[in-house]
Amino acid sequence: MASKYLNKGSFYDLKDMFEKIQFAKETWEKGKFVMIHDFKKRENEVDLVIPSAIVNPDHVAFMRTYGGGLICTALTHDFSYEISLPFMSAVLNMTGSRYPVINLMTSHSLPYGARSSFSITVNHVNSFTGITDIDRALTIRELGKLHLEFEKNELKGLDLVRRFGTSFRSPGHVHLLRASPGLLRNRQGHTELGIALAQLTKQPQSISLVEMLDSETHRALSLEKAKKIAEEHDLPLLSGGEILKLWRSIFKIPQQEIKKTEREEE
Repeated sequence: MASKYLNKGSFYDLKDMFEKIQFAKETWEKGKFVMIHDFKKRENEVDLVIPSAIVNPDHVAFMRTYGGGLICTALTHDFSYEISLPFMSAVLNMTGSRYPVINLMTSHSLPYGARSSFSITVNHVNSFTGITDIDRALTIRELGKLHLEFEKNELKGLDLVRRFGTSFRSPGHVHLLRASPGLLRNRQGHTELGIALAQLTKQPQSISLVEMLDSETHRALSLEKAKKIAEEHDLPLLSGGEILKLWRSIFKIPQQEIKKTEREEE
């Protein structure tokens, strides 16, 4: 199935993209991963992506084995805003006056030109060390379930803050990512691309992801090698350009509202 969607001539054929989105939806509903490549002129990396609420220890093991990068959980801007979850850069800026070395470290820009989406790290309170597949799966799954309650308007305001604060401790072993307001309008990283894909497939909008690395080159896994893994495991592989174009089309977002500071249209 995957090879059917990897050899198309046009990345921007809408019919092809709708088929790939449907394949992604079906894959997630089967409890499997979707692979997302951002942009050649951005990170140029492929991530394994899955809805947080369904993550189990086998998923975490797969992420370690076939990903190898940093396992993170992405949260929407609205959820993050509701609980006043800070960007890590804001936390560090607040400590800079007391710890001058922090000011020096946070003054550097990122080589791919994007603001980092990193927030704090957490463990679920019922985890042990927090690092095992079982512990990380527990943390990620409970984050996803809590986020879903928020999406369904079942939990808001101070009740949501209390639940989050009493369910998780920090620091921990799961890195939280806070999506940009406006999502792909303002930033086109894997955080935003994954959540946009969740919107397009009508899946829970907290997603978890990991970069795919290459133990032979010691760099990010190439797109060609990622395609082979997609075929071997029957996983969809979507480009950032495909997700962005379809997201704009479905939600009727004018091109002029999309910032092009981080990527060139592919």
